[in-house]
This record gives sequence, structure tokens and C-alpha cells, in this order.
Amino acid sequence: MGEIHDSGQVGKIHNSGRVGEIRNSGRVGEIRNSGQVGAIYDNGRVGSIYDNGRVGAIYDNGQVGAIYGTGRVGAIYGAGRAGEIHDSGQVGAIYGAGQVGEIRNSGQVGAIYDNGRVGSIYDNGQVGSIYDNGQVGAIYGTGRVGAIYGAGQVGEIRDMGTARFYCPFEAKLRGTHAVIIDSTGPTTRCIVGTSKLQTVKVERGTSKQKET
Repeated sequence: MGEIHDSGQVGKIHNSGRVGEIRNSGRVGEIRNSGQVGAIYDNGRVGSIYDNGRVGAIYDNGQVGAIYGTGRVGAIYGAGRAGEIHDSGQVGAIYGAGQVGEIRNSGQVGAIYDNGRVGSIYDNGQVGSIYDNGQVGAIYGTGRVGAIYGAGQVGEIRDMGTARFYCPFEAKLRGTHAVIIDSTGPTTRCIVGTSKLQTVKVERGTSKQKET
């Protein structure tokens, strides 16, 4: 299937089916067995993609329901959303208050800008960078968070996961379990994730830490 214009819709595609591009609020129901979607513009939506399915790019409030089987999402602009991604799925970048539901099995998130959120990432999942009050729910399995700007928040990080913050915060580390409990104060940089670090409080550009 080449391309669909003017609010076109696609019901279901099975057995490695492909969609070139969809414009003007176009929708895609579901794609199975390594199906691909090239690009969707103007509030386009993608229902669900199974078995190594891919989504190229979604612009202008586009949404992606769910992707299973190492599926990928290229980029989402304009408050776009990605529901959930399983089996080492990847998300390239989300701009404009975009959201990501959850990513499992070593899934990765490239970058999220403008109040973007990430629900939860399991099994060595990684988050590249989040800007402008972005939030990360939870990361398990030695997951990592690259950088968070603009008073961003991180729910919890387990299994010696690391986090870099360019925002004020107070953190507690219980064993290998890091919890961000406060995000008020001056802007500064700090790192959470060392086994000896018990508490960290950033205050007026200086860090106060207690080691076990």
C-alpha cells in the first residue's frame, strides 16, 4: 500500500504488510508479522503493530497504540503518544509534551522534549534525555536515565541504575533502589547510582552526600 491522503484509514494489515505514508488525520488499525508504517502526518494514529513492526515518523498529535516483537517507533512530534512497546522495542524521539506508556525487555527511548513523560521501562531499558519538566515513572533491571533538564522527575531506579540530573532534587538510595523525593531548589547537576551513596541533597549549587 503506497500512501493515503486526506484522512484516509487502513483497517488491518497481516503478514508483513506495509504502509507508505498517511496524511491529514489518517489512521492505521493494526499491522501484524513485521508490518511497517512509513510516516503519518496531521493527527494520524496507529492502532497496534505486532512481530517486529516499525513506525517511521508521526507528526502533529499522532498516536501509537502498542508495538510488540522488537517493534520500533521513529519519531513523534506535536504531543504525540506511544502506548506500550515490548520485546526490546525502541522509541526514537518524542517532541511537544509527548508520552510513552511503558517499554519492556531492554527497550530504549531516545529523547523526549517539552514536558514529555515516560511511564515505565523494564529489563535494562534506557532513556536518552528528557527536557522541560519531563518525567520518568520507573526503570527496573539496571536501567539508565541519561539527563533530565528543567526540574524533571524520576520515580524510581533499581538494580544499580544511574541517573544524571540537571535540576534541583533530593534523593534517597536504599541499597540499589534510588527514589527522587524532592525537586525544589536551585538548578544544579548531580548523579545518582553509586552503591555507597545513601542520601543526596542538592542545595544552592552544592551537593551534600552521606556514604554508608
